Amino acid sequence: MARSSEEGDDPYLWLEELDGTDAAGWVRDRNAETIAALTDDEAFAGLRAEIRQVLDAEERTRQSP
Repeated sequence: MARSSEEGDDPYLWLEELDGTDAAGWVRDRNAETIAALTDDEAFAGLRAEIRQVLDAEERTRQSP
């Protein structure tokens, strides 16, 4: 992203403060929005159930002789 020579011209400069509480809160909020958008539908619920079924299958837990 191009930046101007003056700090005051970049309204998103605060996001570069990796340890800043404001930046961390902004990232947390965006992550929550993304997780909600990706998981709040029936397709996700069905896929999750299918994956859980495969992972929990007895055939997976049996040891080879």
